[in-house]
Amino acid sequence: MAKLKWVLLFGACLLVGVFLGSVFKSPPDQGSGVSDSPAAQVPGGENAPDNSMLWSITVGSKPSAVALSPGGDVAYVANQQSRTVTFVQTRPQRVAATVEVGNLPSAVALDAQGGLLYVANNGDDSISVVDIDKRTVVATVPVGDGPSGIALDGGTALVTNFGAATVSIVDLATRSVANVVPVGKGPSAVVVDGRRAYVTNSVDRSLSVIDLDARTVTGTVDLGDRPYSVAADPASHRVLVTAVDGDKVIVVDTETLQFSGRWTVGHGPQGIGIDPGSGVAYVSVDGRGLALVDLRTGKVTTTVDVGTAPSAVAVDLGSHLVVVTNSGDRSISVRQP
Repeated sequence: MAKLKWVLLFGACLLVGVFLGSVFKSPPDQGSGVSDSPAAQVPGGENAPDNSMLWSITVGSKPSAVALSPGGDVAYVANQQSRTVTFVQTRPQRVAATVEVGNLPSAVALDAQGGLLYVANNGDDSISVVDIDKRTVVATVPVGDGPSGIALDGGTALVTNFGAATVSIVDLATRSVANVVPVGKGPSAVVVDGRRAYVTNSVDRSLSVIDLDARTVTGTVDLGDRPYSVAADPASHRVLVTAVDGDKVIVVDTETLQFSGRWTVGHGPQGIGIDPGSGVAYVSVDGRGLALVDLRTGKVTTTVDVGTAPSAVAVDLGSHLVVVTNSGDRSISVRQP
């Protein structure tokens, strides 16, 4: 069934692509198991080698989310239209496996210690639990209407339910929903920072703050713009939110829950990843761009070329490796220092 929530969630820049992805449920593009990867491509262009994305590789149809293993050796890429997760090895550069999950996988979260990947399936209101060693789905957990974002907090997973205006708190031991927390309309992305979780509500244009011990909303920030993704910078006590219908990153002080700035980054910012060690925020923008933003000044230092319609961004803090999903051309771009 077509899910109109995706039209609201991803904004004008992905309006046509995401809508078609939810209506035309194509079969998976690749089978499960180990396969040889397409040749990794090294992008050209005028960017200096230090600033360019070093290589790209083909994955499934409409890649929309990515998680990285510690050290960045493996990228786990959720492909919305293919209903798969692609395991991409970054050293060497190859597709190692493709695993079938639920309908419209839209978010992923990795429990590296437990060897499990959690995939939020927007199209069938569930989470797939993937054993990353066996490369197979070992459990499916029902959640709320239209799960769109996921984050882990110890023994629980927080799942945003876009259509229900709630967050499901899933007990990972019992693989069942332990609590349901009402938030704003159209909750999409979620990030955990200490004993709080921050949820972007794309319809309400707000940010809900959840106390993870009390499991209740303790604050709401009116953002003014339609949020897409969210990232936390604990060292500076800030949360950064991309405003998809503008050209800004909204900065929220987590101590006061007040605005502390708006950074101009480029039209239609979507995914965001933070590398505090390098002092850089990486923001995907309309077209084929990834903006590198100085965390101290909020200024864009350069914008590099990636694939078509870049969306999610993941950063490994140890290796400083950066991965961008390109929903328009079935690929990921990788910056590997």
